[in-house]
Formats: sequence, structure tokens, C-alpha cells
Amino acid sequence: MSWHDKLPQRVTGLADLLRPAHAALVMVDMQNDFVHDDGILVKQWGKTNLRIKPIIPRCVSLLESARRADVTVVHLQVINDLLRNSESWHNHWGPPCCVVADTWGAAIIDELQPRADEVVITKFTYDGFVGTLLDAILRRLCIRTIVWAGVDSDVCVRDTAAHGFALGYSPVFARDAMASESDVAHDGVLQTFAEHYGPVVETAEIEAIWRQVL
Repeated sequence: MSWHDKLPQRVTGLADLLRPAHAALVMVDMQNDFVHDDGILVKQWGKTNLRIKPIIPRCVSLLESARRADVTVVHLQVINDLLRNSESWHNHWGPPCCVVADTWGAAIIDELQPRADEVVITKFTYDGFVGTLLDAILRRLCIRTIVWAGVDSDVCVRDTAAHGFALGYSPVFARDAMASESDVAHDGVLQTFAEHYGPVVETAEIEAIWRQVL
């Protein structure tokens, strides 16, 4: 038998990619400072969460569907910390003032609170694989596909998903369960995802597949 015959078959169908036994839902940075009306993004930085807040119901629905189908759930949360953020991060952002450890702003929003049996990964940069055990945990659980949701689609979701792709994880992007502050940036990254990484689909399509296993 040649090595060609030993390679796994190519998987392209959405239902095959989303099989609960080897799929994980990764919810990215749905934290109070980024999402909530009283978070630092809005209250202190004067930015808008008008594009972010509408995805909360879709994220909730996707999370509940994953739980019902026994899909592995991982929550990512970024933390600002003088000792753990990189020099480049510090040079750009300065002293920690947002999503600081042990503050309300750093906490995941009430609607998406992790359960005791779900994985929570703390990261100190945009990319959830850098300096964390995310890859080791996913491999331990035999995960091959990652469903991506959360914020910002053009920063933390993009960087983590691209790294995951390079590590061999097939991505599926929940189009209506991720957002950015900018429609232009969001639309551009969705186009990039679809062309270079994996399927970009509505949460309803993902949930329908997961319902079939119940």
C-alpha cells in the first residue's frame, strides 16, 4: 500500500465537517468591555457596539445547540496584563485599561456564561493559540473542525481561525454570530474566510445539522 492510500479522504460536506464527535464551537471574546453598553468600548473609548449587540441572540442559540448535540465548547477571553502581554502589544495599546483580569469588563457576558464542564482559555493577544493550551486541548479531544463565533471578526476571530487552519483544523464560520465594529472590515474578512479557509454559513444551517444527531 502506497502512502497515497493511507491519507484520509477529503472532507468537504458541511454535515461531515460538523459531526459533533470531532467538532468544537469556539466563542471568541464575548466580554462585557467589548459587548455591553456599559463596557469600556462604548463608555470610555466612544466606539460603537451597534453591530456587535445584534449577534448575541445568534451566539446564544448556537451555544445552546452545541450543548444539546454534545459538541465541545470553548470560550476564549482576552486579558490585558503588564507581565503577560507582549512588548508589541504594550507598545501599541499602552498600560492595561480594558478587559483587565478580575474585573467586570473582562468577564464573559451573562448570556453566554460558560458551564462548569466547558473549556475557558485565557489569552494575552489576539490569537487564541499563542501562549495557551488551546491546541493541546483540541487535539486531546480529537477535534478536527472548529466553528467560529464572536468578536471581532476582523481581529481576534481572524487571527485565531487563521492559525487554527495552519495547524490543520477545518474552520466553519457562523456568519451571523460574529461581528466587527466596521461593516467594511467585517464584509472583507468574511470574503477572505470563504475564499481561503472554509465555509461561511448562517447559524441556522449549523444548528439544523446538529439537530439531526439528537
